Amino acid sequence: MARFIAEGLPDIARRGCPFVNSIAGLPDPGHPARRLIENHKADQRRRLTAMCERAGAPAPDDVSAEITFLLEGAQISAQNGSVDRAGERLVVAVSAVLDRGTAVREG
Repeated sequence: MARFIAEGLPDIARRGCPFVNSIAGLPDPGHPARRLIENHKADQRRRLTAMCERAGAPAPDDVSAEITFLLEGAQISAQNGSVDRAGERLVVAVSAVLDRGTAVREG
């Protein structure tokens, strides 16, 4: 997933993440579009947690939270240009989280 996101970062850099762009314009927490975006992000997180669980992460929810944080941060960094080689850095960081997360179980 990280590689997929990393490869898409050049497109995000040009127009931004559509979910982040949309939610920024919806200050009302009860707005139906905001709830739709929040539900999409929650579903995405559940899928990622399940993937981490299948990969043997000892705390799949924690690992998926860290990966989600990295994915979201990479998208914003690519959009605003604050970090060079965001895609490469994303793949390395996600790999490190996964290595650390699965190594705890083995050790």
